[in-house]
Amino acid sequence: MAKKSEPKPRNFADVDGVNVSRVTYEISQDSDSCQDEDLGQTIKVSTDDAGGGSYVVISTDRWAIDADCIDNFAAMLKRVVAIPEV
Repeated sequence: MAKKSEPKPRNFADVDGVNVSRVTYEISQDSDSCQDEDLGQTIKVSTDDAGGGSYVVISTDRWAIDADCIDNFAAMLKRVVAIPEV
């Protein structure tokens, strides 16, 4: 098993000694037309960093997206994962 390394120290918002190691967004939308119950949909998008750089972690029970929105969704994920490294 690989040893987990500590995230690299960084400056955030030009402040020395401030390190953002995790960012989490919770996003919601209305239910889609194929969903059994009208409970809406929620997705939690967060970042984590085991020392090699940030990566995206996605948690949801259901999240429907139209095919023509996939590129926009991927672009949003790339912006989220870049936040701790700003």
